[in-house]
Amino acid sequence: MRVVQEMEGGADPLEEPAGSELGQAVLRPLWVELEADTMRRLEGTSVEDLCRRAQEAGVESQAQSQFDFMI
Repeated sequence: MRVVQEMEGGADPLEEPAGSELGQAVLRPLWVELEADTMRRLEGTSVEDLCRRAQEAGVESQAQSQFDFMI
């Protein structure tokens, strides 16, 4: 997740000073906290975890299908 975030390199809208006093004092800190919590959760999730969840949900893997290559 962090790799994609770094590659996008866009400005973080939460760091811009625009907005109301309520937004700056209450909502922005809340969004920053939520983002940090979400990033911690994503960092603790591996591709293997996602594959296991997909398998448990009955999503059929296409990794086992035969591939045809032409050159």
